[in-house]
Amino acid sequence: MSFSEHILTHWNTQRQLFAQNLAALQSGTTTDTVHNLRVNIKKLRSYVELSIALAKTKKDAVQMPDTENLFQALGKYRELELQITNVSKAACPLFESHLQHMKAQAAQELMRTIQTYRETELTKLDAEIFSRVKMPSEKKAITRVQKRIERDWQKVQNWRDDFAEHAHSIRKRLKNVGYWMELLPDDSTIKKPHLKKLHRLLSQLGQAHDWQVFHTRMRHFRKDYLIVDTPEALTLKKLEKKAVVHSKQLIRRAKQSFNAFGKRLL
Repeated sequence: MSFSEHILTHWNTQRQLFAQNLAALQSGTTTDTVHNLRVNIKKLRSYVELSIALAKTKKDAVQMPDTENLFQALGKYRELELQITNVSKAACPLFESHLQHMKAQAAQELMRTIQTYRETELTKLDAEIFSRVKMPSEKKAITRVQKRIERDWQKVQNWRDDFAEHAHSIRKRLKNVGYWMELLPDDSTIKKPHLKKLHRLLSQLGQAHDWQVFHTRMRHFRKDYLIVDTPEALTLKKLEKKAVVHSKQLIRRAKQSFNAFGKRLL
């Protein structure tokens, strides 16, 4: 199998998984299926971006508006599920009820988005991906992927001194880098160890972001809806501090993981 065919195989696999997970969600939401569909979309989006780089086309951005709307609806639902899990062990009945109400609304919005979603734009991209990644030179295709990985890695390097401030942008950029590294030939001596370290870094950044978002929601709810110094307000204050501590710890660990890489990735 050529490298171009290898990329197309990954694209087609994600297209099939996307269709399966979308169909599964039409029967009802589950945590795993919501997560898996979000991963499918992230990978498809990254493959489109890579195909643009391979073909050296003038297009700057991935155009998947309907799929992006679906992605946003999935993210809103997932975010609330995680937050309800985090608050369920605390004595915060008003906040938990608030989250459950928001989750019910997010579930309705998600189902409406799923029911009206059509795969037309992805079907159109099937042909575009095929034409972009088909290259006469195997070596040239691999080199272009490696150059794109290094280009994005160098962009992330520019945020090294302000790592905490740019943590979420770093994570989004490195998600793509990880997906693209998975496409490289398995005989690459650095692929597996680098991917393992990269996945750990991405996990730390993802958890830190979840705690940051949770902290913001708790703080807004406490200030907007609760009377000062009531038991639930005081409990939420403690949870907010806990969220800040967890987030900062994870960011510190992520920076250590990031600094373990060299200035060049490949």
